[in-house]
Amino acid sequence: MSKVEHLRKVPIFSDLSDSDLEKISSKMISRIYEKGKMILLEESEGETFFIILSGVVKVTRLSDDGREVILAILGESDFFGEMSLLDGEGRSANIVANEKSEVVTLSRRDFLDCLQKYPKIAIALLEELAVRLRKSDQHIESLSLSDSEQRIGITLIRLAEELGTIKQGDVNVKNLPFQQVDLQEKQLLLMVAVQQEEVLTANLVSMIIQIMVVSVVILHGMSLVLTVLL
Repeated sequence: MSKVEHLRKVPIFSDLSDSDLEKISSKMISRIYEKGKMILLEESEGETFFIILSGVVKVTRLSDDGREVILAILGESDFFGEMSLLDGEGRSANIVANEKSEVVTLSRRDFLDCLQKYPKIAIALLEELAVRLRKSDQHIESLSLSDSEQRIGITLIRLAEELGTIKQGDVNVKNLPFQQVDLQEKQLLLMVAVQQEEVLTANLVSMIIQIMVVSVVILHGMSLVLTVLL
């Protein structure tokens, strides 16, 4: 698939003509990151805008006690790195390749030039930032108001919405944000910020099945299948 075809799938570029996309894509540089590779470091200077062509990355921060908290999972056609380009501040979070990922990058100067030349991009970017802000508000609310089981359920639903594909009534989430199969429980806990002592006596998988009262949850290696019960 060409860069133009990839850009067409990115929401903020979807309304542009092929000729405009060609001009933008000509300024982009392709990069490949292996699994586990740090793409962006929190607080580092922001000079680049990123679009994911393939693969999955995770957005993380460290808590005050040194624990890694996964804020979001991004996949094909998602973008990141725009905040520090807009406000001139350092990166707001770490970005780590959760699997081998290919991205294209745009320099800060070219990114800001696109916003000035193509108002449609600026408007679409504002819409996307508003969506992300709402999701962040919902995530914060779920962490502060819900117990451990509810937070795990909310996280599974969010994964299904952001990364899942629907087929014959099943929502399949491939390549879950777990670094290794034997670390599945740990990685999911990082996403929902559950304290370890809250689940010491519980088997996480069985807990998931119990709390998803309207769905059947099945773990297949690194994939998750949600089947809605009618």
